[in-house]
Formats: sequence, C-alpha cells, structure tokens
Amino acid sequence: SKSILGIKTNKKSKIILRGHNRFQGSFEKEIAFKELPSLFNDFDAVGLHVGNLTVGRGIETAVRSLEMLPNHALALVGPRNNKSFLRKVHLLLDRFELGERVFFFDSLEENLCDFIGYFDYSLVTTLPVSKSTLYSMPNKLFESSIANVPIICSDTESASKFILERKRGEIYNSGNEFALAAAIKKVTNNKEKYIYDESQQNKFIIEFSQSEQYKKMYKIYENLLNGK
Repeated sequence: SKSILGIKTNKKSKIILRGHNRFQGSFEKEIAFKELPSLFNDFDAVGLHVGNLTVGRGIETAVRSLEMLPNHALALVGPRNNKSFLRKVHLLLDRFELGERVFFFDSLEENLCDFIGYFDYSLVTTLPVSKSTLYSMPNKLFESSIANVPIICSDTESASKFILERKRGEIYNSGNEFALAAAIKKVTNNKEKYIYDESQQNKFIIEFSQSEQYKKMYKIYENLLNGK
C-alpha cells in the first residue's frame, strides 16, 4: 500500500505527541510508532479523527460521544490553527472531564496509513452543512480503508454510500453524539466484521490504486472526445 500511495517510509517512524490535559499547559515529546499501543493500554478502544480541527468537521460530536463511552479515548490528528475553535474543544473537555482521554497529534507527512492502523476505528464526522460537505469523499476514507481499520461515518451522501457499499463500517446521524456512541459500540463489539481478509484487501488496494484510477479517468475523457 505504501508503494501504491507513494508513501516514503521513515525508518525512525516518529511522531510528535502533545500533552492531553490542557492545551495551554501542553508539553511535547517524541514517541515512536511502537510505543503507541502502550500509550493506549488503559483504554478499551481508541478512535481516531484525521484532519483540520475546525468548524464543520463534527469534532464536538466526537468529543461529546466519549461521555457515553467511559473507557474509550480519542486521538485528534491534524492542524490546530483555529484557536477559537480549539478553545471551544478544550472547554468541552473541561466540562465533561475528558482531558485524560483526548490526545492531540500534529499532522503526519508520511506513514499515515501505518499510524491509522494502530487505532480501533476511524471517524469521518463531517457535518453536511453544504453541498461540498454533503458529497465530499475525504482522503481519510481511503487512508483508513488502506489501513484496514473500521470506519464510522456521518450520514453525508457520498461517504456513507461508500462505507455501506464496501462494508467498511457503520453510519450515524450527523451531529448526534448519542447515535455516534451507539455506532462506536456496535463497531468495537464486532470489529472483525468490518476488517477485510488479505484477499479482499488486496483487491481493494488494486481497485483504488493510482493506475486503476488513471484508467477510469482516461475512459471518461475518451468517451467525451468520442461524443459519448
């Protein structure tokens, strides 16, 4: 999958972990990939959200769902440039006393699929607030599929259709933390149901490889040129 996606492997395989108690008093340290399982040892399951921490992504829904999942944790990976939104997230953490169960990671420029593979499920919590979000197909859909990790997706049009057709995970009502918590429980109680075997995964990777996508694009342009 690294070869297909053009991912270069960093032998050190290190990421930056920020302190998870409070953003204002956070600390930084390097942690190797192999240390990730021990970091999350005390939790029954750990979910992952990859992407910019900003409005319209359903981050608040993901955080609030933890209140119904007592021994679960959540990792938020991506840029945190929207300071006012970040403050809102930390106010939620304080309000529901979730500071010890939410982890912030910087963006990864490589090894992302390997990183996703350490988690129990991947979240696509997009809010359908516009046509672009309603029909969006985020990169994390495919990155999580390449990592062969169950996906829990909000009921946006295109992404949810992909999840259901490919049997990659479960759908929930966007913006509803109770529905999200129920979907998380359903997935984590039966993870094997959503994980492809080696043969299925190889077929999936080939189907969504760059070379196969180029063939589809070529066919579309060829038909247009031929007036079809």
